Amino acid sequence: SFGEFYKDGRRHFTGFMRDIGERKRAERALRESEERFRLITENARDLVCMLDEEGRVAYTSPSYETVLGYPDEALRGKGFTGLVHPEDLAALEDWRNTAQFQFRARKADGAWVWMEGSSYGVSWQGKRYVVGISRDITERKRAEEKIRRLNEVLEQRVEERTAQLEEERATLDAILNNLTEGVLAADGPNHVVFANPAARSMLALDGGGRLGELPNPWEDFDLAEAVARCAREGSGCIEARVQGRGGLLQVKLEHLPEFGERRGGTLVVVQDLSESRRLEARQQRFLANAAHELKTPITTILGAAELLLTEEKDDPEIRQRFLNHIFAEAQRMQRLSETLLRLARVGWDLREPEIGVVDLDATTSEVLWRMAPVAESAGVELSSSGEGKRVRADAEWLEQALMVVVSNAVKYSGRGGRVVLHLEPGLVAVEDDGDGIAEADLPHVFDRFYQRQDSSGGLS
Repeated sequence: SFGEFYKDGRRHFTGFMRDIGERKRAERALRESEERFRLITENARDLVCMLDEEGRVAYTSPSYETVLGYPDEALRGKGFTGLVHPEDLAALEDWRNTAQFQFRARKADGAWVWMEGSSYGVSWQGKRYVVGISRDITERKRAEEKIRRLNEVLEQRVEERTAQLEEERATLDAILNNLTEGVLAADGPNHVVFANPAARSMLALDGGGRLGELPNPWEDFDLAEAVARCAREGSGCIEARVQGRGGLLQVKLEHLPEFGERRGGTLVVVQDLSESRRLEARQQRFLANAAHELKTPITTILGAAELLLTEEKDDPEIRQRFLNHIFAEAQRMQRLSETLLRLARVGWDLREPEIGVVDLDATTSEVLWRMAPVAESAGVELSSSGEGKRVRADAEWLEQALMVVVSNAVKYSGRGGRVVLHLEPGLVAVEDDGDGIAEADLPHVFDRFYQRQDSSGGLS
């Protein structure tokens, strides 16, 4: 600056100069910084705003108009929270100190968009401001919501599938645990990984261990060696007898190949054939005895028919006598066939009993009436005594059982013998003149065609 003064009648000037180069450089740097800031904010996709200490808008970048539809002058001096969804205001309560936050902002057209932002404090021209930077994450939110719904659906399906698998596993366990066949699974090293109760009983398993280390329940057969052979060859079927029991078991071994991370192994199925063999033997004995029982009337009928077809056919008396024989034997065969059918129903009918009130006296009378021709033909007296009154039973099965017992009694009483049915309330006792029943035959007392070992012929 310069000043003017006079001294001794002369005019003088004074001047003061100060070096402002540093200030000029600072101002130039500030302008350049502001230009860079404006350049960045005006070209950035992110939304940039400056808020004063009262939360009023001091500046917004052009992207506010691009994204939200608000020009800078529409927001300047107004509270920023007016743009925020009411439910998201709590997320911005401490926004000055929050590194990152999400909120919904209202666009100029009234629509809501999701924003993600961060903020930091700055000083400018002696005042404190908060700079907020945010971006539109609406599409990301939609994608996240879609993923969330898909995850919920997936979790639900996983839960449903898991429940289904658990139900199937429970059903499979129930089936395996109730099978009469033994089922055993061994992995590669011949280690038992599963055995149902039937297998544990048949193979004397005590809960695990290597097959080779377990007690061997077989005669002349090594189960561990068979498992190893099955793994080498593929599959096989073996029959063997259990030691000390004499029961025949059929063993089937099936190789289980490797699948994914699951190791290969062997499936062993053991079936007890003892009962089926006993049933087969009993059926064979039944058929043989039934054939023997049918042979006698057939022989009589054939003989009588042959005579009628030859020289005796013209004699009325002989013809009538042979016709009577044929008729009687035909009746016998009819009764026998009915008995065979009844026995088939008793022995192999699996229907549930139909329990009801049965008049025991009436049932006994029916049995005596039906057996009367047989008893008369055998020369056996048939009678009853007492009263049985009413009982709860299956009427058909009760009558069949009485027929079996009375038929056996008549057959073994012999000519001139007597069979008496003694009735008491709820009880029928059959008394006959036979030789009695050996203790070994008592379990078969209701078996119509059971053949006694000491019987000279016929069916008992």
